[in-house]
Amino acid sequence: MAFAYEGIDHVQLAAPAGCEEEARRFYGGCLQWEELPKPPELAKRGGVWFRCGRHEVHIGVQDGFVPARKAHPAFLVTGLEELRRTLDEAGIATADDDARQEEGILRFYAQDPFGNRLEFMERVAAAPSLVKRTFEGLQKRIELGGGRLFLQDDSGEAGRYACSFQPPATAEEIQSLLDSTGLDMPGSYLELLQLTNGCSLFDHELYGGASCLIAADQAEHLYETYQEPGYLMIAVVFDDRIVMDCEKYARGEEDYMLVGTSTTPAKELTSLGSDFETWFSRFVVSNGAKFWTWRSAGAMLGLK
Repeated sequence: MAFAYEGIDHVQLAAPAGCEEEARRFYGGCLQWEELPKPPELAKRGGVWFRCGRHEVHIGVQDGFVPARKAHPAFLVTGLEELRRTLDEAGIATADDDARQEEGILRFYAQDPFGNRLEFMERVAAAPSLVKRTFEGLQKRIELGGGRLFLQDDSGEAGRYACSFQPPATAEEIQSLLDSTGLDMPGSYLELLQLTNGCSLFDHELYGGASCLIAADQAEHLYETYQEPGYLMIAVVFDDRIVMDCEKYARGEEDYMLVGTSTTPAKELTSLGSDFETWFSRFVVSNGAKFWTWRSAGAMLGLK
């Protein structure tokens, strides 16, 4: 027999006997939820029902009540800060949690009068990622320079440089890369492919350049060519190749970016001590320099 789910009819929160008036003051007064009549047979059991948006929240009496300190419902709100002010004015403490802020979700926790944990959240526009900010910032610099970047190289010489970007990778191209390699890849790397499927960066107007981020199909081909399981080559910077240790990434380690020459075996590549988005941002901010070869300011000053 076929069946299907339509959604959630109601959420029930437990409370001690005699909770009704306090529940009305908090849920009906502070949170401004509409009270709903309980069916006569259920009304005998105590408790109060409320409407929250399109859903119902039932406050039910429980013998031997213990507040839910961990398990909790989360309520989607428009005007989260106004709700917070209302709770503050009523003397109800709130606790922020910014763990999902990058997703565009603002939220805080509070407790009802009985000690039950409640979450209130609002969806807002997500902040652009570091990869997107870096990419768009570079494009803006090029636009302001009339299609060129005016830069000074390590020798002190100033010149005009260009960058060229390819169209974004399609979903099929990205899926092909994932399927053919079988690797877990950082979302920040895949995001860049969706902005530009490969690009040439910081090419001198007279001498050209040798720095590029590799397109998805080329990365796929190079993975088959190098035969280094777990290691994906994603960029070339002059005589260096930039590689991601995808197995290290899959283990949750953040320093998975590596560098070495075209002949350096994968196991002997040098760690760049960063994740992909940090490496990409530093590379762009340093105008395509091999910043990983720079000595620290402390080292140059003879400091330890």
